[in-house]
Amino acid sequence: MNWFLDPIAHHYADFEGRADRAMFWKFTLGLVVISLGGMGLVWFTKTAMAALLIIFWLTILLPYCALTVRRLHDAGYTGWLVLLPLVPYVGIPVLLGLCALPSSSK
Repeated sequence: MNWFLDPIAHHYADFEGRADRAMFWKFTLGLVVISLGGMGLVWFTKTAMAALLIIFWLTILLPYCALTVRRLHDAGYTGWLVLLPLVPYVGIPVLLGLCALPSSSK
């Protein structure tokens, strides 16, 4: 669980520095698993779990953006590219592609 809790507990809003690929992708995988599990609970129980899931997503948004900026820094790109998902259709795939690149030698 360290790979999931470290970006939240120790680097909550830390936009400086670097994050390696393993840290980024493990955290992303954890978010996907938790989100799918939460959406499954909402689907099957039809309860107010949706509100809890939305609160979770809003709480995790800032640490995820900070981790993505640090990953972009590690790949040798500017952190402003974290705004690419605002571009319809191509923004998210391009950002994920940039995050998949190996670390720069800088």
